[in-house]
Amino acid sequence: MKNFLVQLGLREGLAKSKNLISIRILKHISPEYSLDYIARFGFNPKKYKPYLSMALGVGEATAWEMVRAYSVFANGGYLKTPYYIDRIIDSKGRNIKLQAGLINEETPRIIDPRNAFIMYDLLKEVITNGTARKAKILKRPDMAGKTGTTNDLMDAWFAGFNSDIVTVTWMGYDQPKSLGNKETGSRAALPIWIDYMKPLLKNYPIKNQVKPEGITPLKINKKTGMTKNADEDGFFEYFYEEYPPYDNSYFVIN
Repeated sequence: MKNFLVQLGLREGLAKSKNLISIRILKHISPEYSLDYIARFGFNPKKYKPYLSMALGVGEATAWEMVRAYSVFANGGYLKTPYYIDRIIDSKGRNIKLQAGLINEETPRIIDPRNAFIMYDLLKEVITNGTARKAKILKRPDMAGKTGTTNDLMDAWFAGFNSDIVTVTWMGYDQPKSLGNKETGSRAALPIWIDYMKPLLKNYPIKNQVKPEGITPLKINKKTGMTKNADEDGFFEYFYEEYPPYDNSYFVIN
């Protein structure tokens, strides 16, 4: 199992929805700590049980809650409350562009901006090489996201974002039941997201992430998982300066 984790790090695990990675992380930090942590993002901890199955989609969440949570990664760590658009009225037929209010001193920052940056970067891989590869048709290197499928294929999700906009699509039944064989987030929810985002993104130019201070990029040897021999072929991963990989190894969870 140790060799397996060296071969498959968190980035690839998130990208390809290999849930064993998430389960082992959840086990390491404890489900109880996770319940407390998700409350920061606006989720109701009472709708979840402190079990490892949290990593497999057990629990209840609304599209509203998902948009609020993913916006934290998009905006650098701030928790903003979304709002519903009740109606748009323009007697002259003009397009009206609405956007959420700007972040100000009253907007709480719930995670370190380095945390937000690293998660944003990790979730880009879901589109680049993971379960949301279909979204590459948009040709937007600044987009990140995550597919999601709950137990028994009852809910299919895709949450995608950049620093300007967060969009979540959900597919399911009002009275929960299985969507059917293979109706996962990438198959049922992602195409809806792509169709919606394609014209919308024309209003938002590509933006590159701004790396916050206190992050160190280290080169990883994919075959060994080690940061030694950085002159060899590999890929760069970001780490907090004060928390480099334990024992020069990319994997931490044993």
